[in-house]
Amino acid sequence: MAPILPPPAGGRTGFGGRDIWKSFNITSFRAQVGPTGGSRGYERVTGQSGWGISWWINEELIPVLHVERGKTYTFVVEGGVDASNSARYHPFYITDNSKGGGSKEDPAVLSKKPCVAGTGRYCEWTHKTVDKSDESSTWEDFKQTLNLQCDVGQPGNFTWTPDKDTPDVVYYQCFTHYYLGWKIMVTDPDQPERGRGKDRMESGRGEDRMESGAGLTTALLPLLLLGVIVSKAA
Repeated sequence: MAPILPPPAGGRTGFGGRDIWKSFNITSFRAQVGPTGGSRGYERVTGQSGWGISWWINEELIPVLHVERGKTYTFVVEGGVDASNSARYHPFYITDNSKGGGSKEDPAVLSKKPCVAGTGRYCEWTHKTVDKSDESSTWEDFKQTLNLQCDVGQPGNFTWTPDKDTPDVVYYQCFTHYYLGWKIMVTDPDQPERGRGKDRMESGRGEDRMESGAGLTTALLPLLLLGVIVSKAA
């Protein structure tokens, strides 16, 4: 089960991009796949057209994660393990590249710094019938039109501790596809939190790398040191 977030005030007419503040004291994030929320979802939040699916974190569509340097966070990943099925294989990783898709980047700029990210069984929020994002009055109404379906198997699991070298803004993304995720805002313990405001997805290229291999945790992260990462079996 994903940690329960405090209920927002009133119904939300926009889909996605909710701030998961440090003050919520959430240190565990469950990453699953789900719909983009139509014109009121991924594109509205990021300013980019999505791939058709998006990351859902703790049952929220591409929320903004707020984390603190020196604090350890657990990521439970359910984005698929079958590399032969691209549509159901979404390795989760943390990067300074806003668009993700590190496997598609130029090998000349790839990192040589090994860090572990996660893969795990496939879980997807699917439409019970058809996409009703345009018909739903609120986010809560839209979620009622979805079912969570999970393959047999175990989730991936890793911990991440952002440190002094971690940039103020990084991204959780999919290694094999562009534009599935969104922002992680990183602050020091004594710093106030920063909302995402009207920020949109920046263009540009980060440095990403991944190696294939067996197991639930197989990814490599960017050259830029994003923090201390420890892999765990589920």
